[in-house]
Formats: sequence, structure tokens, C-alpha cells
Amino acid sequence: MGPSQSQGIAYVTLAALFSAVNHVKAASFARKARRFYPLQAVERICQLLIQNGRQSASIWWLRRLIDKYDSPTSYTLLIEALIESSRFDEAEGVVGEYVERFGKDSLWLRAQTEIAHRRNDYAVLADLLSASLKVRLPRAKGVSSLRWLYRIIQVHDRPETFLPPEINDLVVRVSAIYDGRVVARSLANLLDARAGEVTHSEYLELIETGGDLDLGTRAEIARFFLQRRSWEPLEKLMAGATFENFDPTKPSAAWTFARFKADFLMGRGRKHEAEGVIVEFLNLMKDSGNDQYVLSILDSIMLRLPTCEDIVVRLEAAARRLEHSGVARALADWRTLYCLEFDNSMPPAVEGGRCFIVGNAPSLATLPLHLLEGETLFCVNRGLRSMELGLPCPDYLVIGDALVYKSHWQELYADTRLVKQAFIGSNCLWRGKVIDDAIPYGSSGLKLSLAPFAHGRWTLNRGETVVIVAAQIAHLLGYKEIYIIGVDLDYDGPTTHFYGGGAKERERLANFRPGGTGAEAVNVAFANLQEAIHASGARLFNASPSGKLESLPRVNFEELLGERSYEATSQHGSEEMG
Repeated sequence: MGPSQSQGIAYVTLAALFSAVNHVKAASFARKARRFYPLQAVERICQLLIQNGRQSASIWWLRRLIDKYDSPTSYTLLIEALIESSRFDEAEGVVGEYVERFGKDSLWLRAQTEIAHRRNDYAVLADLLSASLKVRLPRAKGVSSLRWLYRIIQVHDRPETFLPPEINDLVVRVSAIYDGRVVARSLANLLDARAGEVTHSEYLELIETGGDLDLGTRAEIARFFLQRRSWEPLEKLMAGATFENFDPTKPSAAWTFARFKADFLMGRGRKHEAEGVIVEFLNLMKDSGNDQYVLSILDSIMLRLPTCEDIVVRLEAAARRLEHSGVARALADWRTLYCLEFDNSMPPAVEGGRCFIVGNAPSLATLPLHLLEGETLFCVNRGLRSMELGLPCPDYLVIGDALVYKSHWQELYADTRLVKQAFIGSNCLWRGKVIDDAIPYGSSGLKLSLAPFAHGRWTLNRGETVVIVAAQIAHLLGYKEIYIIGVDLDYDGPTTHFYGGGAKERERLANFRPGGTGAEAVNVAFANLQEAIHASGARLFNASPSGKLESLPRVNFEELLGERSYEATSQHGSEEMG
């Protein structure tokens, strides 16, 4: 192997490593690898673009790769990007090109079934599935035909009702042929009530008898009980020793079960126990010589528990043992900024009172926002642009969208100077530039659409929208009446946000378009959050005049402001006349 080839492999390796740490650096290393491995490097860049919702850029690159190299993998990525962008006609055209070049295989099935679903054309979907059972198609390398469906329905509260009943059996049978064991069995358990009950009984028996289960099997059981919302047996499964029967050659099995257990504990409000699980896992990885694996999941760890010094110290040590000095320095700087100072931080708490959380939906522009003068306000992401619509300067800013943070960092940094306190998700800060006086928050891998999980100080639960995160922060600060405005959950119009948006923003919102479960998941998440905060005497309300957020009691925005509404309106009118 010559020095040039070795250098190319080094760049590809660094790109893979940094994809879990910093997508910008990963893309930079992948670009350097283009000189040596142009096809593989650019495909890697396109994967990163797709993961970050930048479908248009990935589509541009992939079309050129296909023109030059005619790679099946490039076709697979291009079709995925086009479907994610809801460019279904173009996707069908590319599928036709692929079939003409390589023949009809499971990639064709994967593309056509999701397109039919997104168009709500279940007759076509049924025909496609039936045909693939009658004539078995070759399996395309690296393609899972129905994983896209599993991703959609795994957080649905009643997955067996998501598709027409006659489709469920076809999906289960097709997945058993064209998908891997985990996806196929998961779809069967979610869509086939009988299969789900049989598996449920089998797993319960394994837990009750205390069978000698390896970590891979325990992770599989944990995933099943999470999907089924079977909390009691999951509690029993998690109660035992975490890493019993650990196999040093299978670190991914240990991590899968460890993150399930940590997420479960965080959802129970037991943050310190969750930290203990991750610390034990990192110690195990060190002793078994699996530091490289630890760095590959660095992003996932930092997403969950970013301010635990015991965790960050061990991550830094793993990077130093591997002589990855850049990663080690980043972790050391992070520990100084966010572990030592902020882990015990808390802005001044309030005793009761109300606040308003301002989303960024187009309907915000229809509200008389100046009436909120004197109220406690939370904005999210680029929400301070609403000050141009008359919103008074907010008290708090919550940033949770990593792509928005990367694309508008200077703007958001200036916004943090205007508010009393900014809260920024570790998924933003760890991958991007730091804002040293912001409070970083972590989030469990569990979404509030699953159950009314507990939230604790700076360890929150996701819910398809950063407004869910802001509501949890408001509750932690002590507010009892939390009013939501600017959450429409409707992205069919020409703009996605009050400040614009358009095509690029819509590309990232596939789950809120026809065939997705985004709006439904947000409604369930808000309902679960309402239940989670009920015991403290807090309540959530929807003060928006329109939109699809129906799970919260709706109140009239102007009537809510009472007498002050008339006074503020009169004063505002006088100022305009003057």
C-alpha cells in the first residue's frame, strides 16, 4: 500500500470518526479523501448531508456521482433524499433509471412502497406488497425494504391502526423476506396483535425465570417492551445487573442495552442512576480495549448527559489513549465550560405565575403580539425575529435545532445577548460553536409521545418540536400556567415559519407531511407532558387561534390578557397615530 493510499484511508477513517463528534469536520475530512477515493468520500458527504436534512445539496452531488460512476449506492442515497424531500415524481424517475441499469430488486420495492404510502394510495401499496410475495426480488446490498415504515410507526401509540388492516399482514410477510431479523420481527410485533402477544409472553417468561440472557437478547427485549409501552416488565428487566454476560467482542450490544437503561432511568427522573450506568459502561469499554467504539458513539452519549463530569472525564481519557488530541481538547474545554460551572446551575425560580412559549409557526404573524408586554416569554430557535412583529423582548431563548444553530450561529449568538438566559441543546453546542454562558441541556432517547416521562434539571425529553423542551424548562423554573402560541403543526402552506422557510425547511419536515405521524406525535407528547406536570399543579394551554395542536385546552389569546389587552391596544394605537 503506497503512502497516497494510506493517506486516503486515514481521511476516510477520520471522516467516520468525526461524524459522531462534529459533522463539519467529518465533511472536511471526507472532502480531503476525495482525491484518493472520490466515489466513497462523496457518498459519505452525501450521507452526512441527508442526516442533517440538507437534501437539496445531497441530491446535487449524487446526480453527478451517478453520471460519472453509475454506482448502485449513489442511486440508493439519491432515492432516499428525493423521497425525504417529497419529490416523488423525480424519485420514480430515478427508480426507473436504476431498474433499467441494474434490474428490479428490493431497492425498487423500498422506494415504491414508501411513495405509495406518502400518497395515501393503499391500493397501490397492497398491489406492490402482494407482487413482491409472488415473485421474489433480488435483495439490493445494504437496502432494507420496509425500515422506513418501522421508523414511522415505532413511536405511534397504536401502531396496529396506522395502516388499513388488510395491509398489516402483507407488511409482516414482506418484511420477513426482504428485511433483517430485527426490523422484520419489530414490524410483526407492532402490526400483528397475535405475534405481539406471543412474543410478550415469551419475553415475560424469560425475565421471570431469570434465564441466562446475553446483552444482545436483553437489548432486544427492552426494545420490544418500549415499543409496547409495557413498563412493569421493562422495570423488572432493568432492575438487574446491567452488564452481566458482557462479550468484549460485541460492544454495540452493551451500548444498546446501556442506553435503553439510561433512557428509562432518565424518564423516571433518576438522572444520577442513569449517569452511573454510562460511567460503568465507559469503565467496561476501557478495560476491554474498546476505546475506538466509545468515540464512535460519542455524539449519542453527549446528547443524553452532557454536563456529567464523571462521564466527560472518561470520554476525554479514551480520546487521549487513542491519541486523538483534537477530540480530547474539545472534551477538556467542554468540561471546563459546562460541567464544572453549569451542572448545578439554575436561574432564579418563580413561585407560580404564568408564562408564554412562542413557537415560530406562520399563524404567529396574525396575533397582536404587543399585548404580551410585561409577560414572561420564551422563544425558540430563531424566534426573536418575531420582535419585528411586535413581540416584546423575551426573557428566555431555547435552541434545540442543530442545523438552525449551525446555519444561523451569529444571529443566535446575538439573540442570546438580549435575553436573561439561553438554554441550548447539547446536540447544538457539541457539534458547533460554543456560547459559554448558555445552559446546555441533554435529552433522553425516549420521546414524550411514548409516555408521560419525568423531566429533571437539564435532562429533558424530546417531542418532535423544541417547544416541548421549552415547556419542560418553564415547568422546572416554577411556572404553573404555561401558554403555547405559534404551534400550527401544518406545513402545507407556502412558508413553514413566520419568518419564511420554504422548500429547504419543508425538506426537513417529512414526518409532518401526508403519511407521517409528526402532528399526531406532537399532540400525544403535549398530552403526556400535561399529565407529567399535573401533580405539581401546573397546566398547559394552547392560546393559538388555529392549527392542529388539539391535545391542549384552547384559550382565546386576547381574552386571556384581560383588561390589559384593551389598555395595551389603546396605547399601541395612540403610538401609531402619533
